[in-house]
Amino acid sequence: MAIATWTGFQAASQLTIAPLQTIGRLTSIVVVLIGWTVLGEGLTTYQWVGGIILLVAALLAIWAPSKANTASLHHIRAPGVLFACISAVALGISLASEKAALGHMQIGGVFLVGWTTQALAMVLLAFKDANRRTLKQFGGRELYWSTAMGLTNGLTGVFYVYAIVHSDNISLITAILSVVLPLTVFGAYLLLKEREHHKLMWLSLVLCCIGLALSSL
Repeated sequence: MAIATWTGFQAASQLTIAPLQTIGRLTSIVVVLIGWTVLGEGLTTYQWVGGIILLVAALLAIWAPSKANTASLHHIRAPGVLFACISAVALGISLASEKAALGHMQIGGVFLVGWTTQALAMVLLAFKDANRRTLKQFGGRELYWSTAMGLTNGLTGVFYVYAIVHSDNISLITAILSVVLPLTVFGAYLLLKEREHHKLMWLSLVLCCIGLALSSL
């Protein structure tokens, strides 16, 4: 998970949001493949169709706020793509590993061992970039937003693990999580007044509802 996070930040610094999020959809594919081949999990026909529709809706949501012109191709660099791919694959492997660990230990054990290991690994990776200049730049504002991001990510992780335990199907949960992207674009439409390519956005939301309905059958 620490490797996925670190390479994800590296990719974010080199790619625009649309290609970054598009490549990030590899995580869902990796999780489904591992769940199918290693964990012995399967999806029903409805869940497969619903998951694919959700994936399409997520891709539309990624491109809805972008201008989607040929100029955006100039922002795609090979190192950024490589970091994004590594991040997506590493995240998929870590999520599947977490699901496997839940079959042998309680939730508290996963949080205590897994998340503590993740925190220590992130500290070790952070030491590489720690110097006087970077420490001076890290002030109260950065501490505030970093803390807020950490708390929200932690809360998201708790709900994610809870959902996996009660559904016992990481492939399905990961597919349903694609709903985040259409909802994010919808929130930007309402709150941030981002109205570019709103037809794509509404199409994404409609497909999202259809995919969720099929996945729940």
